[in-house]
Amino acid sequence: MLAAAKSQMKREPVIRVHEPSKEWTLTDEEMRALYCRSKIVLALSHNGPFGLVPLEAMACGTPVIAVNEGGYRETIQDGETGYLIQRYAKELAAKGDLLLSRPDLRKSMGARGVRIVKEKWDWDVRVTTIGEGLHGSISDVPYWDEFTH
Repeated sequence: MLAAAKSQMKREPVIRVHEPSKEWTLTDEEMRALYCRSKIVLALSHNGPFGLVPLEAMACGTPVIAVNEGGYRETIQDGETGYLIQRYAKELAAKGDLLLSRPDLRKSMGARGVRIVKEKWDWDVRVTTIGEGLHGSISDVPYWDEFTH
């Protein structure tokens, strides 16, 4: 599993642990650098409403392994930009081992992640999409034209 991938690495992996008792303040540039240096990003929150961490990682070309819950299902394309897994340690270890032992797979998933973020999640694209969706709903409101003209 992860031990097999670890034995193939040239140096020990660096693991960063979030400690709720400490306040971590990083600049956008420091966050970007961490995402870019990472081989994979794990997103394991319980039913998070939106998958921002995966989007940030994907924008930096880093594949993501996330639980198949909440907003992660919307942001990650399973098998394309990372993996959506069930909440089982063995499945997490297997996908982690796969990505850590296959730089070619990490690179291709990372490239697809960057492309998907640019195509689907760019701020201008999202604002336009939301605006188009709202226009159809709002235009049905009585007297809407009087407010917009």
